[in-house]
Parts: sequence; structure tokens; C-alpha cells
Amino acid sequence: MNQRQREIMIQVQQEGMVTSGWCRKAFGVTYNTTCRDLSGFVDKALLVQRGQGRATRYELNIKRR
Repeated sequence: MNQRQREIMIQVQQEGMVTSGWCRKAFGVTYNTTCRDLSGFVDKALLVQRGQGRATRYELNIKRR
């Protein structure tokens, strides 16, 4: 996990969720980079995706063991 990804997870823990828009603004990265990071967390079952389109947010996966 790189520094940006660690900071994303810290944000999720502090605020309860994160959006791709927040990630792009906070780190100055592209949409594709943000999607790769967030999709990676979902694939590893660290985060769950809620909503669709512009309303999509990512939250901690509380069911993870």
C-alpha cells in the first residue's frame, strides 16, 4: 500500500466514507488512478461501494473478518 492509499484509508476511518472526488482533489490524481485505488480496496474487501454515479461513496467493510 502506498502513502496515498494509506491516507485514503485514514480518511475513511475518520469520516466514515470517502468519494472519488475527494481523492482526486486531495491528491491531485486522475480519475483512473482514483478508480484503481478504490476498486483495489473493494476487491480486497476493505471497503464497500455504496450508491452509483456521482453519489458513489466508499465505506469501511464492517463485515470483514
